[in-house]
Amino acid sequence: MSSLKVSRFLMFALMGFYCLSSFASDLSHVQTVAQPGTVALTFDDGPSPIYTPQILDILKENNIKATFFVVGPLAKQFPKLINRMVAEGHAVGLHAMTHPKLIRLNTAQLNYEIVGSRDLVQRLIGKSPVCLRPPYGMMNKNVEEYAAAHQLLIIPNGFNSCDQQKLSVAKIAQRVVDDADSGEVILLHDGYLHRQNTVKALPLIIEGIRKKGLGFSAICYPQ
Repeated sequence: MSSLKVSRFLMFALMGFYCLSSFASDLSHVQTVAQPGTVALTFDDGPSPIYTPQILDILKENNIKATFFVVGPLAKQFPKLINRMVAEGHAVGLHAMTHPKLIRLNTAQLNYEIVGSRDLVQRLIGKSPVCLRPPYGMMNKNVEEYAAAHQLLIIPNGFNSCDQQKLSVAKIAQRVVDDADSGEVILLHDGYLHRQNTVKALPLIIEGIRKKGLGFSAICYPQ
């Protein structure tokens, strides 16, 4: 190889290393837990044309930024809700395309669920999402490596409010407030059916957490 070709090879190699290093640095700055003195509210399974707007209204009234882990087809069906999330300062992450157990999928299926939902959301918000919350909180080494290879951070469920179990409004609020602590990520749901108790519990959750001297922060903003 001529000295000129060697120089060019080294130049492009260094450029590639710089790009990878820069990307890694960007991911290292993505907030994956709530900031000290705060909790992070996160909402899975949406957007819902019934419940998501109500949740967004409550968050806006209380000047709180949250994170929504959205399901691909619902994001496509209700793009105005995704755009509203971004416009009002919330972060949007991924919750796959069909809400499957990712640990049971082969590579082609993972590509559809993870890359497919990433590309769909990117087209809607104009930025590539950086976080994936696996449905059911189920992950393994294969899922983690696949997500990492596609520049996505895995976000565990955090503290489960169990609002998907049809608990009463008071029980949901009490469960979340009692456990709330600095740096905690709280799992709630805005999608699918029967989330009215989540909506009704949210103001009580916000009030109770503030009475504990804690604030709110969001995770997973694209860098």
